Amino acid sequence: MKLAKALALSTAVMMTTTACSSGSGTSTATSAPTTTVSESAKEEVKEEKEEVKDESKEEKAEEPVSTEFVLKHTYDLVNMYDDVILDEIPQRIVTLSTYPVLSLYDMGLAENFVGVPTTTTLTYPDDLLDNVEVLPGVMQANFDIELIVAMEPDLVICPATAMSVHGETLIAAGIPVYAIGMSDMNGEMNVYEYMKHQTDVLTDAFALTSEAKQAAENINNRFTELEVRLDEVRPQFEGQTYLGLTISSVTDYYLQTPTSTLGTMLSMIGLQDIFAEDESVESSQAHGMSGLVNLEDIVGLETDLLVYVVSGVPTIEEAQVNVQAAKDNNPPVWNAIPAASRGDEISLTSAYVVTAGVQIIDSMHALIDLLLEQQ
Repeated sequence: MKLAKALALSTAVMMTTTACSSGSGTSTATSAPTTTVSESAKEEVKEEKEEVKDESKEEKAEEPVSTEFVLKHTYDLVNMYDDVILDEIPQRIVTLSTYPVLSLYDMGLAENFVGVPTTTTLTYPDDLLDNVEVLPGVMQANFDIELIVAMEPDLVICPATAMSVHGETLIAAGIPVYAIGMSDMNGEMNVYEYMKHQTDVLTDAFALTSEAKQAAENINNRFTELEVRLDEVRPQFEGQTYLGLTISSVTDYYLQTPTSTLGTMLSMIGLQDIFAEDESVESSQAHGMSGLVNLEDIVGLETDLLVYVVSGVPTIEEAQVNVQAAKDNNPPVWNAIPAASRGDEISLTSAYVVTAGVQIIDSMHALIDLLLEQQ
């Protein structure tokens, strides 16, 4: 309507201008009023056109934002599995992996979960547990795939290692399934890099509102803040060596490799695995890098720090109790390990055996704190 009015006024301007041109021989007194009307009409046309533009902008701004949900896979899985595409963000998520839980929780999606796996790797927030059922892990004997189907999820997040069995079963039941990795299957990223990449993929998919986008940015800022802190503390630890041991029981110990979760964290902080430092030790202990450790083989081994990771415990206090129990089982041998006899050692929870997505940020901050206290 306003556009039509603007066109009419524009026509009036043209007619007025024509009248002025045809009356060029008339006196000044006659032409002056005509000129005044022409300028007024032009101004009104301009105002009407501006209003039309503003209305057009408002109409575009009011167009609904697409809520289509597209969850892509990490780069190492993208050619193995299809993207998950839904009409909207899933409202009934069952995750069989701990890896995505905290990222999505931090994005305000606690109420979208209906099932999470049991774990000692992390402690779930209380308000998350109010809404979900804690399920047996996919590798446990009492895992029940029929229970998952009965929960009527609109998305199941499944470990990539379980896709060939449980994932395919759920897909056959008509349930959207997303495969999530524990580490880079191509071996190009370390654990930290892969967790950061995986988190980016998840937050990109779920950031469909302004609040969710801000939450995703906050998560990214936490990674950045950690990396700044690593740059600050690394000079204090560069050149120091460590020996990493996983304590499975009072008699069974495994070497942590430099590329493990713990090994990656320590190398980013600046410490170096003793087997990378000493070629003779690396050669003689080649089998021990991936198997059981005979404590007598590391008697007399000089290293700046002993780092124990205790399987299946969620707190540092419990880890320390288990480490002491192992030492009490064979005091002469432990006392003959220099770092142990000096007390240059720290005990860690199962969160350092495997991590769980964005949890790696807090785990690394806590590890830095422990190392600084140890100095």
